[in-house]
Amino acid sequence: MDLSARERDPGGSRCPWCGAVARRRWFPFVVGYEYKGSGEGAAWWGIGREADDIAMSFCDACRQPVVWHGQSQIWPASSSAPPAARHMPAEVRASFDEARAIVDHSPRAAAALLRLSLRALAALLVPPGGTDDDVRTLVESVLPDTVRPAFRTARVLGDGAVRPGELDPRDDRPTALALFDLVNLVVEKTIAEPAAWRG
Repeated sequence: MDLSARERDPGGSRCPWCGAVARRRWFPFVVGYEYKGSGEGAAWWGIGREADDIAMSFCDACRQPVVWHGQSQIWPASSSAPPAARHMPAEVRASFDEARAIVDHSPRAAAALLRLSLRALAALLVPPGGTDDDVRTLVESVLPDTVRPAFRTARVLGDGAVRPGELDPRDDRPTALALFDLVNLVVEKTIAEPAAWRG
């Protein structure tokens, strides 16, 4: 595959891993090579060939790989949802990333996963020994007042609240996208901003 045009591309779209608009480094996708390590380092050996119309790029910001077929990203699966906030804990991000992978195919399932992410986040942020409802405690005692109405709009709290992990027929794509923003907002307000103040 001729990568010359790709190599001249500064990489104007967002990285699916870190969300940065950064330069990409392009490489042909070669099949048939084997990896062999040694005490002196590592060496590539074997017989291989370049796969037709398939390439890999690596983001300059996070160094994560993306696989392309022609001009289309094939791995990781593209998503219309925003990437996870940088400081999102791993136990929260697992459900968040799973929701990103499916939101364009099943917004209801994505919304259910995002409510699980919020519950996991609340469990990490709310001091132990309080109420059984960690999300309510998080909203009422940890988050600023300006964020609270969003939890009712997304049906996380209030009379029409949906339990975490439960599928709700009212959950559509706008609701799921609002939940992505809500999870990221909670991470920013409760983890990223305090970390920035601590320096």
